[in-house]
Amino acid sequence: MGKWTQLFGQAAATLFAWLILSTASSAQSNPPRIALVIGNSNYNNAGIPNLTRLPSAVNDAQDIRDALRRSNFEVIFVDNAGHRRLHSAIVEFGQRLAARPDAVALFYFSGHGVQLDRRNGPTTNVLLPVDLSTATDTEIERRGLSLDTVLSEMSKSRAQPKIVILDACRTPGFGKNIGGKGLARVSTSGFLIAYASEPGTPSFDDFTRGERNSRYTKHLLSQLRQPGQR
Repeated sequence: MGKWTQLFGQAAATLFAWLILSTASSAQSNPPRIALVIGNSNYNNAGIPNLTRLPSAVNDAQDIRDALRRSNFEVIFVDNAGHRRLHSAIVEFGQRLAARPDAVALFYFSGHGVQLDRRNGPTTNVLLPVDLSTATDTEIERRGLSLDTVLSEMSKSRAQPKIVILDACRTPGFGKNIGGKGLARVSTSGFLIAYASEPGTPSFDDFTRGERNSRYTKHLLSQLRQPGQR
């Protein structure tokens, strides 16, 4: 996918944190830094198998928000977003980037995500709102936030790479066109995309650990919080 690549799993967290901060500080003009950070914990599963509550997701988003603000990012923060708020947030993000197209752009999502094999188009990753009411493919595509939409809005920034962090995984029990385990690989120029696990593999977290953060975000935060990181 051109100059930039994709990073997977906890082992990449150290490198990725360094890339976030070096990218944000590399330009001599010191461009603005704008991030959209979303954490969805309180899923109302409405009888949908495996659309479970994610105890750490909002914590993850709050802590990423705070770390980015310390690194001089302007952060749009959204937690426990239903479909309307999810979509309005990405529109707001795109508007801010369009107003300042030189801005470094970063998107972070912690919550449930799936890959959807669309009938009349390529496979896409969809990030799920907390108010998903049924597990049909139509409902997922209508209410969920497509990663394609995220990338389109972020393309209003001219800065490269544009940074996407997905601490999300696919769990079974959704619509008939939900493909495989994990999120699908995305190939697009000018973006650096990080997953909590390799494409096609669900991210693992043991919610009985009693820790504040997911395993992936915990490792990412440990690097972002290093002294002198700005």
